[in-house]
Amino acid sequence: MRLTRVRYLPPGVITSTWIDVFNDKVLIGVLPRNEKPYGLLVRDKSLAESMRAYFNLLWKSSFK
Repeated sequence: MRLTRVRYLPPGVITSTWIDVFNDKVLIGVLPRNEKPYGLLVRDKSLAESMRAYFNLLWKSSFK
């Protein structure tokens, strides 16, 4: 995947969720143990901007 860049969080950081941000939408996906996966889709420009800021902060503090 030559157009993909990957970074890693420190060992011990485990999560069963992920967040996708696109335009003014935020998708939160949840993979609970022994339950059905589900997602929440929120359309909110302010929330999307905040999630992008969190992403940039995590990206800078992660490692290759």
